[in-house]
Amino acid sequence: MAKEVTPLGRQVKEIMTAGLLQPDDLTVQVVETYLKKPEYANGYIMDGFPRTLEQVEKFQNGVDKVICLNISDKEALVRWLIKTTVPGQMIV
Repeated sequence: MAKEVTPLGRQVKEIMTAGLLQPDDLTVQVVETYLKKPEYANGYIMDGFPRTLEQVEKFQNGVDKVICLNISDKEALVRWLIKTTVPGQMIV
């Protein structure tokens, strides 16, 4: 999004360049903009969004199912290390 030459893209880039976190309302706007693309018309899986209660409340794209995976911090770290160090690695 920050690479796109749109008002939204410029706003995201400006905040990123300043080293700041994107505010919730802008994050929701970015996600909703992407989900309007034709490739998402039949559905999508989101990982890591929403992250805050405010994002949940502002997101208007009709989430109909939620999966919560409870794993230990150690297991999360192991999965992250494998995911980031082994090319093409799928973790289940």
